[in-house]
Amino acid sequence: TSYNFTVGVVSASVPRITTSGTISTFAACSGLPSPAQTINVSGANLTADIAITAPTGYEVSLSSTSGYASSVTVSKDANGTAASTPIFLRLKAGVAEGTSGNYTFISSGAVTKTLATGNSGLNPLPSISILGGTSAATCVNAGLSLQATNTPATNNPWISSNTQIATLSTIPQNQSMISVNGLSAGTTNITYTDNKGCIATQAVRINALPTI
Repeated sequence: TSYNFTVGVVSASVPRITTSGTISTFAACSGLPSPAQTINVSGANLTADIAITAPTGYEVSLSSTSGYASSVTVSKDANGTAASTPIFLRLKAGVAEGTSGNYTFISSGAVTKTLATGNSGLNPLPSISILGGTSAATCVNAGLSLQATNTPATNNPWISSNTQIATLSTIPQNQSMISVNGLSAGTTNITYTDNKGCIATQAVRINALPTI
């Protein structure tokens, strides 16, 4: 059997960009940016910095927590080398489902690299309701029950922001329901996380007992 193929030979002195890592389809909770995904980019024999541009509906940053914009630059040193640098990619907030495009990595004289995003997905936010009432308030030594929409996260779907004010008791047969147990007067935020990582929050007020 005969196989035909092409070998490309590139001079060691030619400017080049290298990317490493893979990404999966971006999915965001409705109205929020998606979790960031990371790849690494480096360069050799560069005559210019590497410009990284996001497609419409996406963002890029050199930090996982801030600085997201439509483009960023990875600088080269005096020898034309850009050290391996983590690049953070994400879907913007409020973008329509199915948005797609290519991230581009450009430096003068180097072959342009592209990275396809795939078609974006959107996950609906969960919501929290109060069982048997409309007021998210109870008293010390009393409680109330909450129920959330969407499938709960596997681990710790419910969290109380202040366990000195109220603790939580799960219902083993139905993790989308929770009992809030009042311990002391004050307000605590009850958060619920679904299996897509989307979050809903409900403030619960614990009132002090009256005195006679």
